[in-house]
Amino acid sequence: MSKVVRKRAWRAAATLIVIARQSHKAPQVQTKINSSHAISSNIDADYLLLMLQRHSRSSFMPSAYVFPGGVIDKADYSEQWMQIYKGFGYTERELSSFSNIAGPRPELFEDYSGIAISPEVAFRICAIREAFEECGLMLFRSIFDKNVVLRMSYEEVSAWRQKVHENASAFLEFCRQVIKLFWS
Repeated sequence: MSKVVRKRAWRAAATLIVIARQSHKAPQVQTKINSSHAISSNIDADYLLLMLQRHSRSSFMPSAYVFPGGVIDKADYSEQWMQIYKGFGYTERELSSFSNIAGPRPELFEDYSGIAISPEVAFRICAIREAFEECGLMLFRSIFDKNVVLRMSYEEVSAWRQKVHENASAFLEFCRQVIKLFWS
């Protein structure tokens, strides 16, 4: 699976945009632009948008409000993800449908032959992993019972987030543990 990827002017990264309906419209929203400026406005919206504020000492875009996301890791391309997908009943053919694109492909997705997971799937894994690492949001669904709710303590989630922060491949193990909880 070793592959030489040419150096690019950008870092391959993925983000997750989460929008949730709210039951009532917010009459007034205050938006903080920086530590000394805030604007208030009437917004006619029936949704909420998840954004995070970067740390003020961050080397990239300090204090900026951003969607959860980050740089792709080689663990996001791991062949081991196929075992997880197969455990939920997905086939390689179904996953390859994400990359069946007619016409020119964005350079970001070019030249990834010889890897187990297509870039289209790996970038999705990256976005979900980064959202979990950065804010504890985990997106998944049970194919076994639509009423299943996964309950983990704050301490358990925090410990897993720290493990994933330190090593992106720990997200694979976390997902395996989630599957075990569903199957038990």
